[in-house]
Amino acid sequence: MTATGSLSELADQAEPYWFTEIWRRIREPFIAIISHTLLFLLVMEIIRLVGYRIEHSNLPSDWKTVLEKTDHYLWVIVLVMMGVALLCDLLIHFAHEVKEKWKNGKKE
Repeated sequence: MTATGSLSELADQAEPYWFTEIWRRIREPFIAIISHTLLFLLVMEIIRLVGYRIEHSNLPSDWKTVLEKTDHYLWVIVLVMMGVALLCDLLIHFAHEVKEKWKNGKKE
């Protein structure tokens, strides 16, 4: 190791710790879970604000009833869509992981 070595060179030379090994394995599912959760919270906040706006509007009561029902079903639809998208992302990730393990096991 030279005095001019970069941190990445030092990291490549160092023995990986158990945490590093775990992080390498769960990084992609973790990123998928966090990104889907943040997107879900953003969409839910927008829907909540729309519901608040409907509730405090000067619309006739029959219109409010229809819009509130629509708002309710929108919550359900978004929840199901985001859940399915997260499950698909995780299943795809784990399928690729199994495929790679199978490939590496066959080569040995």
